[in-house]
Amino acid sequence: MHGCVLGGVDGLLVTHNLQNGADPDDLAALAATTYGLGRQVGLRLGQGDFQQSTVRNAGGYLSVYAINGQALLAVVGTDSINVARLHLHAPTTAAKLAELLDGVSPTTS
Repeated sequence: MHGCVLGGVDGLLVTHNLQNGADPDDLAALAATTYGLGRQVGLRLGQGDFQQSTVRNAGGYLSVYAINGQALLAVVGTDSINVARLHLHAPTTAAKLAELLDGVSPTTS
């Protein structure tokens, strides 16, 4: 695994632990784009709210998980990552992040 990005559905970066040199701001924006596409698919097909989406490339994966209505978890992995195991554990992690984020109130300027 190369790391994770926590970002908003608006594409803004909250935090990250990327270890592969990828731009975390770009990945937060890509996660939001993935969310937007997945959300539209769910709406058009009547399948409900966005849960997760995975993009597989020749050299690895990007999986995006909904944390809540405002935040996303994006996981970047190598091609050898066990995607089934990732999908098994990521929802629990997303639920824990949702609990943490629910306790944080947005700051006003």
